[in-house]
Amino acid sequence: MERDAPAMVDSSHNDLLRKNPLHIAAAIGDAHVVREALQDAQAVGLGLNRVDVCGRCALVYAVVADSLPAVMELVAAGCAVDLADHDSQSALHWGAFHGRDRLLPALLQQSYNPHAQSVEGLTPLHCAAQAPLPNCMAVLLQHLLAAGHTPNPLDGNGRTPMHWCALLGRPKHLSLLLKVSCSF
Repeated sequence: MERDAPAMVDSSHNDLLRKNPLHIAAAIGDAHVVREALQDAQAVGLGLNRVDVCGRCALVYAVVADSLPAVMELVAAGCAVDLADHDSQSALHWGAFHGRDRLLPALLQQSYNPHAQSVEGLTPLHCAAQAPLPNCMAVLLQHLLAAGHTPNPLDGNGRTPMHWCALLGRPKHLSLLLKVSCSF
């Protein structure tokens, strides 16, 4: 019995969650796979910033995968760093929450609104306060202070990052905030 040749993957094809091959490649985190998916996406006119049902673009998936090479590929190709999902969280929010401190400088170099808030009013600094390690907080504080921004933003419930650190029992995070004169 003769079998038909497998169908070619259509780069513009989305699954039921509206993830396309670029989303999947970014989630894998392999820069070579991302580069090929970018080429395919561009060949069929697929926008780099297409989002899935949650409003997340490929860059968010590369950040969550903790792949600096994939993030660099996507940023170099023109992916929007400040693009927010349906919860108004950008790649920077996701990186801070997941503790991706080595990725944050690449995102911060492109574009960054320190006052960007999620639906719950969380800024990336609030997200860093919730991460298990304080590294992201240190990166964001350095960037905020160098740009002359306050490290005391309020979320939708009137909480500062210091509140979140205290609520979650993050003494190392609290220490960083106290060193830069943060308040409750």
